[in-house]
Amino acid sequence: MVDEKDTVKLRLRELAEVLGVPVDRFYQEVPAAQPQDTAELLRLWHRVKTPGGRLAALEALTKILNEER
Repeated sequence: MVDEKDTVKLRLRELAEVLGVPVDRFYQEVPAAQPQDTAELLRLWHRVKTPGGRLAALEALTKILNEER
């Protein structure tokens, strides 16, 4: 029988693999996002008009995240 802790560990490993990050990344403290920052990010996202523009935005953010590892 698989207990809940084993299930959680398995899911975290799966997520980490898909995202390309170590499992420890889920336990690191990160500064809390300010509500105004999140709102600005969403406002800008909704102003991007094309799928290509959104893809470029996601690629830029992914590059930043990879550089911060």
